[in-house]
Amino acid sequence: MTVPSSLRSAGEPERRSRLVIRWTRSRVIGLATVVAIAAAATVDMRLPARIDIGSDTLIVNGLRPVLVGARLLNRHGRAIWHPGLQYSAVSPAVARSASDGSVACTGIGDGTLTISHGSLERQMLVRCRPIKGFGFPGGVSLRLGGPPKELVVRPFGPDRRLVTLLRGRAILRDTGVARLRDNLVYPVAIGFAFVEVEFSGGPTTRIGVSVTRMALDTSLTLVGGEIRTFHLTPGYYELTLEARGTSRDSLQLAAVGANCARGRKGPQDYWCIMGDSSALIVMNANRAGSGRERSAHLSAEQFPHAGAAAARRVSEDASRRRSGG
Repeated sequence: MTVPSSLRSAGEPERRSRLVIRWTRSRVIGLATVVAIAAAATVDMRLPARIDIGSDTLIVNGLRPVLVGARLLNRHGRAIWHPGLQYSAVSPAVARSASDGSVACTGIGDGTLTISHGSLERQMLVRCRPIKGFGFPGGVSLRLGGPPKELVVRPFGPDRRLVTLLRGRAILRDTGVARLRDNLVYPVAIGFAFVEVEFSGGPTTRIGVSVTRMALDTSLTLVGGEIRTFHLTPGYYELTLEARGTSRDSLQLAAVGANCARGRKGPQDYWCIMGDSSALIVMNANRAGSGRERSAHLSAEQFPHAGAAAARRVSEDASRRRSGG
């Protein structure tokens, strides 16, 4: 029997509809599964697993509040935001804690701070060593081309004892003059800079760093009547001639076209501002041809304090004197 074409195609739309419904249900189930997995992952990421405090010991060098820096971490080690960290009271004679996660010292001593969230708990040792002031040495003197020196800070507490437990940071403001690395200061160029040292909860102090340059460092032997002349770059110098024995009465040091004042190291120690036309002279005052040799050590160390402006003024004054102005 032959089935008319109109009847053969009558059931096809219904089959297509069932297929579409079946495919839509599968899609919905898959989407729901993805959503459920994503939601579970989100919950897992936000679930606290431990409290991180960075260090088990907190050193405080002042009376200002210091943040503990506690964080909640999930099991993947990622920090999560979650309110409700609880901070126990430290011994009132030593320090007190606040709900914002800060600790303020009230005296000298050690105490234990407990940080908790639900069943999670961490303990931290709080060591209060407040600083009242600073003693000497109060600066770092470096020489260009020389070795680095340690940055030394001598803080003392209310009990006038040296504070040895310290926590803070040091910043050198002018890295064109010196560099600070691993508590050592390295010279870079002639000049003066400051290191700012800030202590946790305590005061801030500034330590001066001076970098000098040894322009001359030589031994001289001059016969009677001999003169040696040296030219230095403009700047501020300490000039020292160290003669021994009978040479002290014969060898003379002078700075021509410079502005000088006597130093304290000896009879021939001077602090001078040298200009472009300045000259350093050493002479043997004995009569020429006498054959009386005299020996001494000459040093010229350049310091940063006078600056280029002062050296420029010395040069201008010398030029005016030569021209008769």
